[in-house]
Amino acid sequence: MAAAAAPTVDISGLERPLQLRKRRRSYSSQGTTRDNKAISIKVETEAAEWKLLTDHQLQIANAAHHDDADEEYAIHVRSKLDCVGNATFTIPNPSQITFSTFTCHRLRITFSLLPPFFHLTGGHVSSLVANGQYVQKELAFVYFIRRLASVCTVNQLIQLGFGRDPPFWGRVLKWMAAHIATTLGHKLEPSNISFFAARFPGYSKAIREKVNERDQSLNPNTPPLMPNAGTFLPFAFLDGNCTATCTPGSGPAHSGPGAPRNPNSKRLQEAFYTGWLHKHGIKHLTLDGPDGLVLFCWGPVSIRHNDLYMLCHSNANDHVSQAQAHILPVGMRRCMYGDSIFPWRTCLRSRFHASAGAPHKVWKDKVDKAMSSARECVEHHYGEADMQWPFMAYSAKLKIVNMDLASLYTSKVLLRNFYVCLYGNLTSERFNCKPMELEEYAA
Repeated sequence: MAAAAAPTVDISGLERPLQLRKRRRSYSSQGTTRDNKAISIKVETEAAEWKLLTDHQLQIANAAHHDDADEEYAIHVRSKLDCVGNATFTIPNPSQITFSTFTCHRLRITFSLLPPFFHLTGGHVSSLVANGQYVQKELAFVYFIRRLASVCTVNQLIQLGFGRDPPFWGRVLKWMAAHIATTLGHKLEPSNISFFAARFPGYSKAIREKVNERDQSLNPNTPPLMPNAGTFLPFAFLDGNCTATCTPGSGPAHSGPGAPRNPNSKRLQEAFYTGWLHKHGIKHLTLDGPDGLVLFCWGPVSIRHNDLYMLCHSNANDHVSQAQAHILPVGMRRCMYGDSIFPWRTCLRSRFHASAGAPHKVWKDKVDKAMSSARECVEHHYGEADMQWPFMAYSAKLKIVNMDLASLYTSKVLLRNFYVCLYGNLTSERFNCKPMELEEYAA
């Protein structure tokens, strides 16, 4: 039986209340402009900003799945906007404006849930830009989400209704990325892996069951590959992710006509170039759980470096070992699992690569094949994040010198984790491992 089509929130009614702006105006002696409905410029401007915010929220909701709460909220918004024609129209307190029902990709993030995310103590952000321009925090967040969720130009977003000028929104993007990385970036640090330590046994069980299932599909009517839960240690998958960027340092040395090329451009380009991918860019080390969450993300470093460099400098093995120090002795602690490049460590495992004549070669080869299939979810996570936030996958827009790519990548991973907490993903379904609630993850 086919599922019923999701209701669509109609936003056409939101255009009508602000048609008063087109009416003939008169000017009072105090210099304030009023239309024939006696709405002041200030009230009308606030109404226009509120309508713009709501309009984008509804567009985002229409592009995703809906429930009854969406329609109820839309009715509430329309009732507020229908009052624009009265001089008594008031804008709701910014602290009451939430994204609990309207967020990009259905992220149910509320301001009350993530207070450090927004610090909504007022309607504007005084420290947002250096030249005295202001923007409402909730509108800045809507723009940030909209920017990361598309590859359109800033001018196209301005034409969609954001207004202002491209340099202003460039500063908004930079500020919001830095704000997210500063307030919530610690959740992706390797030292925060202890936050997930209580879930390690559940993660390991989900992977072991999937490995046994995979082996049974290849070798039916055989005993389970991993019958003993106590001897199966992997709980998450470790891998490096490359982010391609445009060619750095290719511009002029200074402004003005006839300026020479940057004399250090060759060294700068070589510093961020890899001949393996034939790309310039940066790289991160991530640890992904079977519930679809990114447990930690370390970086960035130049794309020239390999995964061993990031493993050494991130101290990932030490952090995972210390997170279990009070639970299990050395040798029984849960381990990360990586591809062939990673060596065996206290809390890190990779393929056996058993040579001919090695003890238990047949069993080891089966484990390698089953675990190779299980760890493919890491690559799926990278592709999933790029589809959700395609701005970070469009190399022509990513500039190493002029953009804070570290904060943007951190924001991308955090937002993806929020989405997984709310709705899960293919990995959590495949391993039958439900992620934690958003309230728990963002606490």
